[in-house]
Amino acid sequence: MSLPESDIELLKLKAIEKISANLSHELRTPLAAIGAGVSILEDYFPVLYQAYQLARDNNLPVEPIYPDQFKKLEKVLQGMEGEIRLVGATLDMLLASTRLMDKPLQLCSISACVDEALQDYPFVSGQRELIQWKPGVDFNFLGNSALTIQVLLNLIKNALYSVRAARKGEIEIKLETKANYHILYCRDMGLGMSQETLAQLFDLFYSTTEHGNGLGLAFCKRVMKSYGGDISCDSVEGEYTQFELKFPKEVA
Repeated sequence: MSLPESDIELLKLKAIEKISANLSHELRTPLAAIGAGVSILEDYFPVLYQAYQLARDNNLPVEPIYPDQFKKLEKVLQGMEGEIRLVGATLDMLLASTRLMDKPLQLCSISACVDEALQDYPFVSGQRELIQWKPGVDFNFLGNSALTIQVLLNLIKNALYSVRAARKGEIEIKLETKANYHILYCRDMGLGMSQETLAQLFDLFYSTTEHGNGLGLAFCKRVMKSYGGDISCDSVEGEYTQFELKFPKEVA
């Protein structure tokens, strides 16, 4: 006798939570070691370059390093540092899904959550300037601020990927209040998505990128549903993608 679809989904989630907790624990140490290595390279790279310049000025036999190559090396280090921080943020999201999902709901400020997400996100050079945050009128909701911040971090990560891949566009985060819900919109003017992709977007293990794991948006959906709200997405391929987070108007 086969299990109901809901039971299968629950078993998947439980398995993911256990694996995520173990994975996060195992990756923290090597991730910290890589981060320390990048930090050392950043500290000593200018010194090495000065030594190279001194050798060149004294006509010593060293291979030439051109200015554009030097800039590329700097960008590689910055990129590695950003990716390390992003992996750390992803691990935080996985841990949040295991530790916080069953915690009692508390009164939270959405503006405070957005501000903290923008403060915590591991932006690399030029990324923060792409995001327009339009607070409007703040609203409170019954939820968990740590989980909500992780949801926002995931949406910001996806939006930045879309803009970078499309090589165009900006990102807008704004608030709105309607009859039954408070709403947060996260919109990017990057790649956009097809209707076929939209239909599967929140499915567990479904990913639109080769490096994705299909957990992020499923996590966001689970969090918003736990608040009595929801998350949905509207998109036009090649034009925009907009996520809509709906929070019940249960509190003043």
